[in-house]
Amino acid sequence: MKRYDRRTFLKLSGASAVMLALAACDDSCASGSTSSGSATETPPSPPIPVIRDGQKILTIFNAELARRKVENIKFEYSKGLEHAIQADVQMFVDNGSPEFPAEEGLRLRMEGDYAAKMWDGLHEAGYSSGSTAIFGMLNQYRVGVDFDYEGKHLYSMDRLYPATEAQFQQLVDELIKDYGGVPGLHEDDPVVNKVGITVVDINDKTYWAAYIIDKWQGIGDG
Repeated sequence: MKRYDRRTFLKLSGASAVMLALAACDDSCASGSTSSGSATETPPSPPIPVIRDGQKILTIFNAELARRKVENIKFEYSKGLEHAIQADVQMFVDNGSPEFPAEEGLRLRMEGDYAAKMWDGLHEAGYSSGSTAIFGMLNQYRVGVDFDYEGKHLYSMDRLYPATEAQFQQLVDELIKDYGGVPGLHEDDPVVNKVGITVVDINDKTYWAAYIIDKWQGIGDG
């Protein structure tokens, strides 16, 4: 992992500092992109490490929300949802590509046990395959994986892992916008989202994907 001097470290956001601290004690973490130059050089947008532990990633997001004093949105880790999204992305990992034509992607998905394992994860999280709320909206709850949603004719992974502080902050902005409640109305009753997230490497690039589901859409606490 890239080393930072005290001056550079203090210029990172609170969440990025947490990411660096977590990565330093996690042997499974790989370092993110690095800039050239000496260790004391301050990059325009500091690189951040790749963290693969879903619970640690949620800790980082929640730390950033707290740093920003955002009170209308919360993220809760769900092991079942993590297992579900891992099953979805495994098809891409096993076949060595982040993108397939829809017909080929459907064939690969049906020939494997990816869909079955996805449902196992959803059941573990407390969701029923008979629930119309879940079955009819899976594509909306799934982030970073597209199974020909809206007729794009592609099965694809389209979310690269944020490699820099600026990209991380942009992602947090997006999550607040897409999954938060209305500021000023939900501080006392924040929108709680159950999250399962995974990070994978395909063809020398790092992608992330997740299920993000409003807690009240299901009965589980997985």
